[in-house]
Amino acid sequence: MKKEQISWIFYATATFFLYGLTNFILGYIGEASGNNMDASITSVFFLWSGMGLLGSILLISPIVSLNKIKESFRQKTASAGIAAGVTLALGMFTLKTGFISDPGSKGPIVAIASANAMLVALAAWLFLKEKLTWKQFLGMITILAGITLISFSSSSSASLLGAVFGISTLLLFGTTNYLLKYAGHKGGDSITITTLLWLASGSIGVISLLTSIFSGRGLKGLDSPFLIILSITTGFILGLGMLTLKVALKRGPAGPAIAISGSNSVLVLILDLIVFGHFPHTLKFAGMIIVISGIFIITYSSQQNSIN
Repeated sequence: MKKEQISWIFYATATFFLYGLTNFILGYIGEASGNNMDASITSVFFLWSGMGLLGSILLISPIVSLNKIKESFRQKTASAGIAAGVTLALGMFTLKTGFISDPGSKGPIVAIASANAMLVALAAWLFLKEKLTWKQFLGMITILAGITLISFSSSSSASLLGAVFGISTLLLFGTTNYLLKYAGHKGGDSITITTLLWLASGSIGVISLLTSIFSGRGLKGLDSPFLIILSITTGFILGLGMLTLKVALKRGPAGPAIAISGSNSVLVLILDLIVFGHFPHTLKFAGMIIVISGIFIITYSSQQNSIN
């Protein structure tokens, strides 16, 4: 029992670092390219392609079989995985755009995006008839209070725009996670559905790159081979983070695992402070802590509700 407990904590902590590293590198690429919007757009194309490459590796491995893929289409869970790949790709784009809009507030923006557990809980209540406890409602109110504080902590347009993109990412990531939850609810194999998700994101990346190249835009803003490789690697890291989270959820309690991984904005804040010297406005920092508190309330109360 003790080994199992250590195991899920290890994988949840790994997800914390992998997600935090993904979000920090996205911000780093923006800073390294002078917060050039064209460079950010191109780097996201490569990130999506990196996820597709990871999906392709799994597709030809013994882990994912053709029979499992056929079964997912028969169960009608494949469409959920593919749609989740589209919303995840769009979410990474809005997150990246949020970093460019307000470079000094990456931690708070990630905190907003990580609060998508609120949206998943609401969607599960509406469509899957799962119960919501008063503690979950309290968590949602706490998250909304934190987001409001972050959004209006500064009167600058950059601050407000960063918060808007953070909220957009929350909605897209929430939709992604709900679709994955729906697929699991319908009996879909988690690894197969995740592979389809990666392949969908990767397809968007390849199509976007080809369109950019043949339209004459090229790799506008991203002329550094190092940043291109870093963008592709980030797609790999994000994919690995999704895998470690799935293992953590399989081996341990869902609430604490999601809470640990969802607080990766703290790591982003620390890395951003060390590397670039950025520290968010005091009210933004307070809002980030409030959002993380709300995430913990929702995830822990969800776990308790499941046990009951």
